[in-house]
Amino acid sequence: MTDQEFERLYGRPPRRPGTRKKRKVYWGRLILALIVLVLIICGVVQLIKSIVNHFKKDEDTLPAVTQSKSDTSGAEDNSGAEDTASSEDENKFTGWQFKVCIDPGHGGEDDGACLFDQASNELLRKEKDDTLRIGLAVRDYLKEQGVQVVMTRETDIMLGSDVNSDLAKRCSICNDNKCDLFVSLHRDSVSSDVSGFESWVHSSKPEMDTALATNIMTNLQKAGISENRNIGYGYTNDINQNYYVNADTVCPSTLVEMGFITSSIDNDLFDKNLQAYAKAIGDAIIKTASDLQVVDSNGKRILNEQLISRTKLYKALEYYYTKPQ
Repeated sequence: MTDQEFERLYGRPPRRPGTRKKRKVYWGRLILALIVLVLIICGVVQLIKSIVNHFKKDEDTLPAVTQSKSDTSGAEDNSGAEDTASSEDENKFTGWQFKVCIDPGHGGEDDGACLFDQASNELLRKEKDDTLRIGLAVRDYLKEQGVQVVMTRETDIMLGSDVNSDLAKRCSICNDNKCDLFVSLHRDSVSSDVSGFESWVHSSKPEMDTALATNIMTNLQKAGISENRNIGYGYTNDINQNYYVNADTVCPSTLVEMGFITSSIDNDLFDKNLQAYAKAIGDAIIKTASDLQVVDSNGKRILNEQLISRTKLYKALEYYYTKPQ
């Protein structure tokens, strides 16, 4: 059969052996695609594991195995004493096994809110000085109780070249040290005759952050304040914005306004009750760590990882997995 007859019969020219075009296989591209796929799968697995670990608690420690009655009489006689000693060791308080970051607001070139004499315009009081005083007092009290404390500053310094870099550094200190709680201490100011203490929490109203702020405000009120102005969410006069330290720390956080520096009532109370306020804040921090089950009643750590505020989980993943090592 000729080629013309074959084409008329089958509607296509005949194919002869060795004339089929070979398709080129791009092995390099195929291998690269497989490698990328494997990396993506590994990344997803690690991401899921990290999320689980942040909220996973340690398993209860199994009790020690005691000797059976078939053991020697000497061992049998001592077993009760050994069990008692082991139990006492487990329940012995060795310090609160959690970490809190205390942030005295402002510092250095940043005075914060100031109080001036109305007649002479003389500078009478700076927020940065008051926040450092109360911050160091809280630090000392917590350390006496066996709490691990990280301070953003312990002297009159500014941590950055400007306000934004200063605030970013404060958040980095907290996050890099994997603190479980963050408390920023400030004083407020206003042109009118207003007094009172208040706390600010992230605009998303996170439960754990709110618990921290609530415990602090409850204890401060017991210590004696002019007025409890309660808890605010977001930023002053703008519930859709946040204080920098509440937005960029990944653990539960609160910003505490320790009265108005422009109020003589609040200033008198601040100076008079400084140690009482430090104790009130410190006890509230310890209570919060226990309430959120970071530690048990004996101070032993329960939580396997750093405490992360649930509404800040994305921020935590972004920070820890994109930060250069």
